[in-house]
Amino acid sequence: MIPPEIQAQLEELSLLQFAVLVVAIVAAGWALWRAATWIVTKFFPGVVSGAQGILAVAQVLAAAKDLPEFMESTKRQLGEVHHEVHFNNGGSVKDAVIRVERTSERLEEGVLGLHGRLEGVDSSLATVVNDIADLRTADAALREDINNPTPRKNKEQM
Repeated sequence: MIPPEIQAQLEELSLLQFAVLVVAIVAAGWALWRAATWIVTKFFPGVVSGAQGILAVAQVLAAAKDLPEFMESTKRQLGEVHHEVHFNNGGSVKDAVIRVERTSERLEEGVLGLHGRLEGVDSSLATVVNDIADLRTADAALREDINNPTPRKNKEQM
C-alpha cells in the first residue's frame, strides 16, 4: 500500500533515477547503521566511564566529609598511646614493664643463687649418706658387742 502521491512520483522516474534512488536509500541505511554501531561501541562506553567517574568522585567526597572527625579521633587515640608508652611517674605501661623487668632480673639472680646453694646441699647430702652408712656399720658392730659380752680379741684369737 503505497500512498498515491508517492506512486505517482515513482511512475514518473526513469530507470537511472530509480537506481540512484535505491543507491541513496542503501547508502543512507548503511550510514545510519555505522552511526548506530559507533554510538553503541564508542559513545556509550565513554558515557558509562564518565558516569562511573562521577560516582567515584561522589564516593570520595562522601568519605572526605568524615575525614576531620576521623583525624580528631586518631589524634586522641595517639595521645593516649603516647601517654602510655612514656614515663609519667609510674602510671604508664612503660613504667609497669620496667618494674616487671627489674623484678624479673632480681628473681633470676635469686634463682641462680639458689641453684648454687643446692649444689652445695647435694654434695653435703652425699657426704651425710656415706656417714649414715658408716654409722650403720658401727652401730651393727656395737650391737654385736653388747649382745655378745665376749671380747673381740678373744673371738679373733679363737
